[in-house]
Amino acid sequence: MRDIGKRTFGRRDFVRLGAAAGGLGLLAACGPTATQPPAATAPPAAAKPTEAPQPVGAATAPAAAPQVSGTGQVTTLKLLGWNYEPPLVQENLDRFEQQNPAYKVEYEPIAGDYLVDLLTRFRAKTPMDVIYVRDQYHASWVESGFLQPLDETDEINALYADMFPYNANQMQWKGKKYGLPYYTDFDVFAYNEKMVSDAGFSGPPATLDELRKQAEVMKQKNISEFPLYMDLSKGSDQMWDLWMYTFASGGHLLDQAGDPTYPDKDKVPQAILEWWVAAANDWKIVNPQADMEVPTAGALTAMRTQGSQPGYGGVTFMAHSRYDLEADNAPERSKSAIPGKINIKFGQFPGLDTNSPHNVPAWNRYYGIPSTALNKQSSMELIKYLGGKDKSGQYYTAKRWWLLRGLGMAYKSPWTDPEIQDRTSKFIADSQLMQKANSLGQARDGLEFPWWTDWYMDLQANVQQALLKEKTPKDALQASADKARALKKEWENK
Repeated sequence: MRDIGKRTFGRRDFVRLGAAAGGLGLLAACGPTATQPPAATAPPAAAKPTEAPQPVGAATAPAAAPQVSGTGQVTTLKLLGWNYEPPLVQENLDRFEQQNPAYKVEYEPIAGDYLVDLLTRFRAKTPMDVIYVRDQYHASWVESGFLQPLDETDEINALYADMFPYNANQMQWKGKKYGLPYYTDFDVFAYNEKMVSDAGFSGPPATLDELRKQAEVMKQKNISEFPLYMDLSKGSDQMWDLWMYTFASGGHLLDQAGDPTYPDKDKVPQAILEWWVAAANDWKIVNPQADMEVPTAGALTAMRTQGSQPGYGGVTFMAHSRYDLEADNAPERSKSAIPGKINIKFGQFPGLDTNSPHNVPAWNRYYGIPSTALNKQSSMELIKYLGGKDKSGQYYTAKRWWLLRGLGMAYKSPWTDPEIQDRTSKFIADSQLMQKANSLGQARDGLEFPWWTDWYMDLQANVQQALLKEKTPKDALQASADKARALKKEWENK
């Protein structure tokens, strides 16, 4: 793990660079779990593009675009993004060039720390035309002058009107629109149906008490030594489980003013941490030491490592991204998959009691235009293709990501597409439950504050200390709350 005391940039540099994206040179993993594309660290090994269904629009004849100048000169655009499925991204860009012969796109996937890399380029005023943006960077990058708003044409406004409100809101700041969606998703509570059935249960747990009972039975029957996997690792985009379990029981970590709600005002975070500590140390249904390690890039997730017969000792329950279900149920990418059947399913996220709201964290990733873009209008053309509609008038890129990798779409209208519905039925057992869970998605608390990453890394360290019995849950949360208040005061006085 990276030492959070080591800074890649000095404090004053980050004040100037807009540290709401992360005041320290910390890990900028891709999302909730170690399998999330942009939203959560390294993706699983991907199948070849030809192994997945192709969008209807793939065969659409490209429409010719007007040349940028009378000389027929080609404009080169620079696209930067995190390192998720570069071959598929390149295929999308190849099609953009076919439809728009006046443009050539140079695509650079960043394999290292995306946040630190981008901050370095912002500081150096490096020319970039389109970049990927995470929701936790959005407000800071806008306030720091790193992003420029889109031209609000009728076309852009029509695209925003077709988005789910959550996604449209996540790309706006102070009345201006700053991007078009790359993808969106939310967390689910996944379970191995065969293992649950082998343990004698008819369905997944609805409460944390039921989760404990099911997991303990699995241990007793030697179905699994540690039935529950939890993301307990530390990083700027790790330990999403803390948000999942807290939100599912109706709790929060920060209020709208940025003040910590724990451990006194909101009792849910402490109750969750106490449950975690017991699960790891008393019931031993969680392996805390193993779950504190950041998974190796390209490795199978815990949910995909076991076989499909009793006694294999793998994981039964795991919270992760909705799109992970696609690979969970792909036999060529998951040892838990059962050919011809959806074995890895999901239920509503279990809460502390039967009255829990089952809310889940959701996130938004988008294509934005940096302030260093050389030609905003040209950047707009690429953004409209990647995050909106292609020349044939369809949501080509968004649809293709869903068909190939299950990445969520921020637009409402494509979900009625028969091809999308058919693909959904192949790895989502209950599409109505999926949409219900989607409606319960909410953003993580406090993303708009410049000290967010510093606070979150400290919170994770305290949670780990509680799990290792180095602090009580109450003391760990109190230490984190004190840190939050100190950081908030420090930034308010700058």
